[in-house]
Amino acid sequence: MRLVQRQRRNLESRQRAVQQEIGRLRERLSLIDAAARPSDFLDERARPGAYQEYRGLLGQVHADLETLSADLAQARAEWQASGSATPPPLERIVLYIDDLDRCRPHRVVEVLEAVHLMLALDLFVVVVAVDARWLIRSLEYHHRDLFRTSPDPATTPGGGDTAATATPVDYLDKIFQIPYALLTPPPAATATYLRALLPDPIPASAPPPAGHFPQAHEPEEPGDVTPAGASPDGAGTPAETTAGDHFQAPHATEGTGLADPGQPMSLPDLRPWGLRLTTAEIEFITRLGALLPTPRAAKRMVNLYRLVRISIPDAELGDFTASGPGAPYRAVQTRINE
Repeated sequence: MRLVQRQRRNLESRQRAVQQEIGRLRERLSLIDAAARPSDFLDERARPGAYQEYRGLLGQVHADLETLSADLAQARAEWQASGSATPPPLERIVLYIDDLDRCRPHRVVEVLEAVHLMLALDLFVVVVAVDARWLIRSLEYHHRDLFRTSPDPATTPGGGDTAATATPVDYLDKIFQIPYALLTPPPAATATYLRALLPDPIPASAPPPAGHFPQAHEPEEPGDVTPAGASPDGAGTPAETTAGDHFQAPHATEGTGLADPGQPMSLPDLRPWGLRLTTAEIEFITRLGALLPTPRAAKRMVNLYRLVRISIPDAELGDFTASGPGAPYRAVQTRINE
């Protein structure tokens, strides 16, 4: 038994000696043979995770999106193979990006880089609604050293040939696969949109006198008002209240800003007369819609006109909306449209 153990220790000692000799020979080989050093370096760097700590945020995001895409693809494959009657798992994520033309140039470029990263995966479908001119200007500003509007003949291949210079359109062409440009809407569509932005027309009759506001509760006779907390017979007993009485608040006393407990408060009119157009005003503004290039311009025109209109005193609205080719409202609408 002791002989066997002694022989085993001898073999282990010889094995360690041989391994050390192999290590020394490999070191000498790496010093002598130049081809062995690149091979060992590449083998070391080819190991999984060798550059994991240098990936950065963008690389980590890309790796996470790849993992998510692979998991969803596997889940759908298993669902199809099982013939399950349950709803299918998520197959696509549709991302809508709007109002990009309100961002700074560097933010626009960052969003474009993120879109390019997501489009490399089958999981994402990205739809971007934006003014292409803003994208081009943002790229020209952010990459002004790459996109030169006037190429330098000394540095441009071909002696200043503009065809050899990359443009922002070339940059965008590598990201957006299906560009779709919206045409100017036809006059009929713009007219329909303008009508939808405006409330129902009011009769062309004269507006109510200035300062008139509908009351929450107006008594038929001045003496019908009952002070709060008193009965109609004056006995001082609280009167029975109805559901509508809970919405009556006291008037503000004129000149003091304080509430008068003896008067019901008038509620503000949420649809003031100055913002409600007549049929003639609406018809004329829709005719001007043929001159508007975009729906945003149509909305701006409506808002500006209503701001002008509400600034006119109620007593003067009748003259402002008078019919005829020389009506003041037509001049205002035409001027705003210019």
